[in-house]
Amino acid sequence: MVIASLHGYAQKTNIALPKAFYKKLKGTIGKSNVTMDINKKDSVLAGSYYYNSIGTSLSLNGKIDHKGNFSLDETNENGKQTGVFKGNFTDTSTISGTWAVGDDKTKNNKSFTFNLKQVTEGFATIIEKNGSEQFCISEKLKDTIAPYSSDTCSKTNVSAFQVVISDKNVQNKINGFIKDVLISNQGDDSPHLSDTVSFNNCINSILTSLDDTASIGSSLNVGYGIATNDNGILGFYISQWSYGAGAAHGAGMSSYYNIDLKTGRQITLNELLLPGYEDTLNRIAEKLFVAQNGNAGWNFDSGSFKLNGNFVITTAGLLYQFNVYEIGSYAAGAPEVLIPYRSIDTLINPDGLLSVFWKKRK
Repeated sequence: MVIASLHGYAQKTNIALPKAFYKKLKGTIGKSNVTMDINKKDSVLAGSYYYNSIGTSLSLNGKIDHKGNFSLDETNENGKQTGVFKGNFTDTSTISGTWAVGDDKTKNNKSFTFNLKQVTEGFATIIEKNGSEQFCISEKLKDTIAPYSSDTCSKTNVSAFQVVISDKNVQNKINGFIKDVLISNQGDDSPHLSDTVSFNNCINSILTSLDDTASIGSSLNVGYGIATNDNGILGFYISQWSYGAGAAHGAGMSSYYNIDLKTGRQITLNELLLPGYEDTLNRIAEKLFVAQNGNAGWNFDSGSFKLNGNFVITTAGLLYQFNVYEIGSYAAGAPEVLIPYRSIDTLINPDGLLSVFWKKRK
């Protein structure tokens, strides 16, 4: 289906696109203003976009050919396909084509042309840093060294990132912050790590942290996600999940951070909202949490819900993450609650950084 759609939109001229890239684009679908983030790796094209008047991100996944022709399936937060982009790169920084509602099987003629152009200000280029490590013993030694383990190896995976921006002093400050978070998450398990080690040495030290016979059967996974990279704000999380050999289950957490790309400093909630916001925000958040997650199985009574400070700025609202055991049992998982800007309109500091998102859709 994808191959046919690409051929159906084939262009006569080739666009010299690199094998991999990240681009932020702004433009229109019909008469609506949108912002899009896309990543290319070989023939795979993926990313997300949002309507500026709404802010909620929609996921994009598809293919791109060597001529710059592409097809992208759009899905909402529930995994339902809600649209299809078919178009091409008219040059290395511009895409155009047609967006249609639903999927290729939808009996609906609703479609609009789109045209988006790459922007270079107000966001950071993301450079991934990935690695994996496996430390194994022979099957013969297993009964002696690790009789409690069903495995003969320990495994470590790390997926981290650095940013590239025009101001190199701010860039170094942000990358140093990311490295410090990675180091602090290791706790007492990596006492040899310090803020003097390089970013790459930090990654390598984490990768080799389970390279000993005492860790056979254990695993460690470090990951990240970008929630916002727009309007001078970088919102991201760094997660860590570990399993100790013989344990009933693993354990882990995700921590969110918000960085001002102009200064490199961490953004606090106090500068985003007006003074005295706490009680009102908690009451609004409780109603939204119950609506989004249900009201059974949580460790709080009605009227006593409190946010935990682990939040990220998104284009649609403030997203809070509760980690395992923080607000419920292990089986309850790690629930989130999204607080749309429209629900906290009276709490938002009109001179704060949230205004770049909220003023546009008031």
